[in-house]
Amino acid sequence: MSETPRTQITPDTERVGETGRPKLPVEQLLDLDEKSFAWRERLMDLSRKYAYAALSSVSADVKEELERILNPHSGDLVYEVSTSRDLNDPDHHRDSGILIDTKVEAGMRTTYIQYGPAQEDVCRWTNAEFHSVLGYSGYGVPQGSTIIAPEQPTQ
Repeated sequence: MSETPRTQITPDTERVGETGRPKLPVEQLLDLDEKSFAWRERLMDLSRKYAYAALSSVSADVKEELERILNPHSGDLVYEVSTSRDLNDPDHHRDSGILIDTKVEAGMRTTYIQYGPAQEDVCRWTNAEFHSVLGYSGYGVPQGSTIIAPEQPTQ
């Protein structure tokens, strides 16, 4: 895989939220090289810990943030939380990425995630639950992404 050029952080870099974290381009968030994916894994881990801590908060602001985490929108950076993770599985990188769409198909909630930079790097999940990462939203559907419709049973 080719190395994606890293965003140069300067005083003009678009910032996210009150913390002023740099907003990374979607290409960098979806890069599957070892270094970028390790960064994405750490970000997901921190987000999980924040969501669990927020569950016991009485603060209205934190409850609002938790509601946003639990109800992701298209264009959010998300991670799957409804199954156990096997980090030895070669496809474990498919459990996080940019949320493309969630809809009901054949009576099941179906979620499409763009997990990598290539057009075909889209994973279809059924009845899975996803959480969003605060401060990493509004990316929109990555350019060139297509949702591949599931095969329809023949009659």
